[in-house]
Amino acid sequence: MMRSEEHDHRHATISLEEKEDLLGLVHMRFGHVPEDVKKQIMAIDHLDVLDRLFLLQ
Repeated sequence: MMRSEEHDHRHATISLEEKEDLLGLVHMRFGHVPEDVKKQIMAIDHLDVLDRLFLLQ
């Protein structure tokens, strides 16, 4: 059973805007974002992975 504050990402899709938001956060935190890192972030297809990266920021 899920708690109310948990998210169910089994059917969620990741929008381009969410990936761009993460890239913006990475840029603000670390400065220049290498092209290979940008490509890896844009290739993320699991929302739980994207959520974890946001939390690490």
